[in-house]
Amino acid sequence: MQGRGVALCSLSDGIDPATSTGWLKLNMLTTLADCERELVTERGNGGPIRAAVMKVMCGSAAPPGEVS
Repeated sequence: MQGRGVALCSLSDGIDPATSTGWLKLNMLTTLADCERELVTERGNGGPIRAAVMKVMCGSAAPPGEVS
């Protein structure tokens, strides 16, 4: 988009990626958002794995023949 002359500027946060400081702030926020997304995924995947290790059924009815 920069090649076409389009610029982004956050007025509420004071982040202007056209400056070196603004570019740094924007990239730091992007990196933190990516890290948080990975942590949420890891936490979400950890529950079913932990339940399987503990042999706990969760999220569905017990298989036929088993009493919960």
